Amino acid sequence: MRKVPKSAVSFLRWFCREDYIEEIEGDLLEVFFRQEQFSPRLAKLAFWINVLMHFRPAFIKKVNIFQPIPFLLIKYHIKIGWRRIRSNSFFSAINVIGLSIALLCCIAITLYVYDEYQFDRFHKNLPQLYRVVEKQNQAGVLYDVASTPGPLGPAMEIDFPEVQQVCRFGRTIGSLHYGEKQLEPKDIRYTDNSIFSMFDFRLLKGDQQRVLTNPEEVVITESTAIRIWGEEWRLQPDVIGSTITLTSWGKEFPLRVTGIAEDPPVHSHIQFSVLLSFKALEGTDYFTWDNNAYSTYLLLDPDVQQQEFNTKLRTYIDRYSEYGSENEARTLRLQPMKDIYLFSDFDFGTNDAKAGNIVALRIFSIAAIMIFVIAIFNFINLCTAKSLNRSKEVGVRKIMGANRGQLISQYLVEASMLSGIAVVVSLMLVQLFLPFINAISGKQVALPWLNPGFWCLVVLFSVVVGILAGIYPAFYLSRTRSGIKSNAGYSTGFKSPLRKLLVVGQFSLAVLFMIASIIIFRQLQFMQEKELGFNQDQLIYVTLKNELRQKAGLLKNELKKMPGITEVVPTSSNLVDANSSTTQISWEGQLTTDEFLITQVNTDADMLPAMGIQLQAGRNFYEDGSDSGSYIINESAAKRMGWTAESAIGKKLSLWNAEGKVIGVVNDFHFQPLTRAIEPFLFRSWMDQPYSGLLIKIEAGQVAAALTSIEEQYKKLERNSTLQFQFLDQAISQQYFLQQKTSKLVLICTILAVFISCLGLFGLAMYAAEQRQREIGIRKVLGASILNIVNLLTSDIVRLVMISILIAVPVAYWCMNKWIQDFAYRIELDAWLFLVASLSIMLIAFITVSFQSIRAALMNPVKSIKVVS
Repeated sequence: MRKVPKSAVSFLRWFCREDYIEEIEGDLLEVFFRQEQFSPRLAKLAFWINVLMHFRPAFIKKVNIFQPIPFLLIKYHIKIGWRRIRSNSFFSAINVIGLSIALLCCIAITLYVYDEYQFDRFHKNLPQLYRVVEKQNQAGVLYDVASTPGPLGPAMEIDFPEVQQVCRFGRTIGSLHYGEKQLEPKDIRYTDNSIFSMFDFRLLKGDQQRVLTNPEEVVITESTAIRIWGEEWRLQPDVIGSTITLTSWGKEFPLRVTGIAEDPPVHSHIQFSVLLSFKALEGTDYFTWDNNAYSTYLLLDPDVQQQEFNTKLRTYIDRYSEYGSENEARTLRLQPMKDIYLFSDFDFGTNDAKAGNIVALRIFSIAAIMIFVIAIFNFINLCTAKSLNRSKEVGVRKIMGANRGQLISQYLVEASMLSGIAVVVSLMLVQLFLPFINAISGKQVALPWLNPGFWCLVVLFSVVVGILAGIYPAFYLSRTRSGIKSNAGYSTGFKSPLRKLLVVGQFSLAVLFMIASIIIFRQLQFMQEKELGFNQDQLIYVTLKNELRQKAGLLKNELKKMPGITEVVPTSSNLVDANSSTTQISWEGQLTTDEFLITQVNTDADMLPAMGIQLQAGRNFYEDGSDSGSYIINESAAKRMGWTAESAIGKKLSLWNAEGKVIGVVNDFHFQPLTRAIEPFLFRSWMDQPYSGLLIKIEAGQVAAALTSIEEQYKKLERNSTLQFQFLDQAISQQYFLQQKTSKLVLICTILAVFISCLGLFGLAMYAAEQRQREIGIRKVLGASILNIVNLLTSDIVRLVMISILIAVPVAYWCMNKWIQDFAYRIELDAWLFLVASLSIMLIAFITVSFQSIRAALMNPVKSIKVVS
């Protein structure tokens, strides 16, 4: 019998009807023993085949585990369940605390993820709405851009019958003037009249068919109207038709108000406060097929297939532009509007709309699932551990006539009750920590307490969580045979294979979180401490507006006289995320087919000393700006052109057909986030061109006084706008906002994962110590020391945590190695990072178990031996 396939016999006994099992099993064994004499291996195979051939409806027993349960029995289950929760208050509390904390994390992340997925869902035509985007080949490198030529939309509406409507968007800046009132709206956009028919943006006042049909018309939002006319703007008869003046780029444009629109929903990636007519742009120098400066949206027929339409668009640009699709120089494609918010990773800052990040959502979702799994493991562990005390109860119930289905329903009701309590507690915790959650996420999420559907979901979720957490303990407990021997077939402490598996699973996830938290923190610390190649301290960037862009030199001279201000530099970029790039550059010794993308900034001679950028060779610009035909390049640009720093000096170089020569080479510095490698860069000093801002260096301790002086001087030269500035170090930190948010989330999840795991471990250790009190007492009487007892009770968990570490470390290395590849400049994944995380988890687990172990070891052995099993 020892050679009989036990698994096959167990399977047969599990499914076969009781009135057939004895006869079938006897026949199959008789055949097996005869065949075994000739070939044991074939005999086993034949036995399995015979068992499987009997797995037919005629022989399968009827399953009545989940027969309908009377209401009175459910009421009885609830009553008994509540008694058990109260009688085992300590373990019930551990389960509720573990589940409620995990659910707090899950609910908070779910609220955030749900809010992110709500963007643009309010549009009725959403399945038919698309944005046209472009892939460009720049010097052999493919870039994705979200901007398109201005004439593209109307041409597509004519050329493609499946295009129902087109709407374009352009952006500008400026200030509005109405009488004595002046304001600077945040989002001023050019658009087409179709905005109110294609999208679900509401027009509160005005004729939807006629607004924005003329160049001098404007539509403003309700919030902008309130800023101009006050809260009672609806009662004023002259709102529609009134004239407001837009001051933009140093020019004034009188505009007639033809409509008041409702503010766009928060969950719209298209945001606006002022809408200008797109017709005002038609005929301008920038409105050409070779200038990508606008966003183009399409409303297509319902039956249009995206891939088929993309095929038509591939060479469409060739009809109107010489710079077409050859060698993938410019190819158009569709982007579904439902994907714009979360799937818009475009180059050169061309996506000027609100954008989320699908990768971050996936990380957050995985983190929530992992925390939930840890809590479920914790619940199952404690329930199966306590099953030893319920073996008598199960036996008595079966003797009294209870079937397995009734026992399972009893335990599922108990689990659902515990999960229900945990859900209620977690909802209270979510409401309590909602300000903290919103502060971290940067959102304004809330629980919909008054929504009946929400409460139906809460009840359903409680039941589902109860079933997930209690399904295994229910089947595990109900399988006890009809005996009343208390310890029959159960493992205490950490001896159960299932318990070992769950503990290993819990701590593997905890180790994974710990390693991820340490590595993310180290990477962020590395980016904050890394030398950028320039000095960012005490620097602010002031945005220049309107005519002040042409008067940057005058403002500079006035500010340099002010106390507390040491340097003032006019510039076309703040050098934090410079993205003005071009391939229209040529140099001495250039091959005919050679080209590359270079980033350029217009500035003057004060840039290098103010920013602390070091010259490697050559000289700086002259103070008087007399060398406007000179260029300063970085080390990477020199190498790309085939020069050394010294040999580059005096070489001819042309930018946008402006001939000049290289006068200096600076050390490489980071003018873009550390996620990107340093690329070729060029300084030019064309003082006759407008500047977009000033970089101002302020003495330490003089910030407040300097800002007051800056604002005073700014207002003297520019009265139509307000001062807008940003500290350079804050701008650099803002580049890594997503990584910082991820770091905070992973840190919180690490703390929760370790806490929940150790909470369950503490309960298991306490229970194991209780079950082994007599053994501990006898060992102490026989001479065992406290250290021996502690070792006895902690050795198992130490081994399990070590196994968890061995499992988690390779997985963590793979995951974090993929994550860190997004950074061009990154830390090394040294072994000590994994060692610190592993030892931390090991120490925390050891302390958790040792506390209970030492307590058990210090008990009076006389009392321990008197414990009745």
